Amino acid sequence: YSIALDAVLLDDNVDSCMVIIGTVLLPADLARFLIEARSKFPWKPLSLCVIGNKERYEEVFHLLEKEHLPIYQSPDRAIRALSALNRYRNYLSRIKE
Repeated sequence: YSIALDAVLLDDNVDSCMVIIGTVLLPADLARFLIEARSKFPWKPLSLCVIGNKERYEEVFHLLEKEHLPIYQSPDRAIRALSALNRYRNYLSRIKE
């Protein structure tokens, strides 16, 4: 997962990234993977959608909440959040002109 996410985040044509993953990884491993990605690319918004086991989702949520990484239970919510962030960025760039 790390190699693929690094490749995406290194791309200058990518402004943000949403990771959709099932609860196949242990919560601590998943949290560490995302925290490392954010530390490498702090300027690119990163969100996570965890699908699957509710208990595992809650464990990951608590680990990432401390790191201020957004985590969602559905892709729709994650996309809406990134879309709102993009609209806000566009708004800020317009008022600076």
